[in-house]
Amino acid sequence: MIILEGGEGVGKSTQAKLLKTELEKLGRKVLVTKEPGGDNGVCRDIREIILSKNYESGLAPFAEFLLFEADRAQHVATVIKPALEKGMVVICDRFAAGTFAYQCWSRGIPIKYFDEINAMAVQNLKPDFSLLLDLDPATGLKRNFVMGKSDRFESEELAFHQKVRAGFLEYFKKYIPANQQKKIDASKPIEEVQKEIISALKPLLKVV
Repeated sequence: MIILEGGEGVGKSTQAKLLKTELEKLGRKVLVTKEPGGDNGVCRDIREIILSKNYESGLAPFAEFLLFEADRAQHVATVIKPALEKGMVVICDRFAAGTFAYQCWSRGIPIKYFDEINAMAVQNLKPDFSLLLDLDPATGLKRNFVMGKSDRFESEELAFHQKVRAGFLEYFKKYIPANQQKKIDASKPIEEVQKEIISALKPLLKVV
């Protein structure tokens, strides 16, 4: 299982698709999925709630946190684990680091709650490799604005997204072994980022 993490506009979805194409050329069966919303049922509905701007009273930070963890529990049980059991390579656009960065580091949810509840949600599942696409938040938000993307998170102030970036860096430092991660400068051209991703995954995938 390969995870692509990072803030708004870093290019995770683009790189996930490119990586899928490269792995399929090597004869691998690949599933690309995402959080939140990684299935066509429960997770999709949770995603709609999380990203909606239509709730007059807003979404309380702890409720938001629990929705992300509920999405992850469903996602792991019904999408990720079944794919892994079939021998597929799973590429996931965001996983636990996103919740840590957005809900703990930026919203202030205590890390002890994250540790306890996320452990239940992931059901002992650990990624094989995690990639952090790192980018100045102002640049990422500008990219999304140009593409017409504007959900509840993208509407947050720049200071919020700066905290998110710091949260990702902290998560990778605190939770992921050095030999199972790579931080990549996402300000580089798409092709260069793709090459760095493939290079980082060579030991895991035995890519020649």
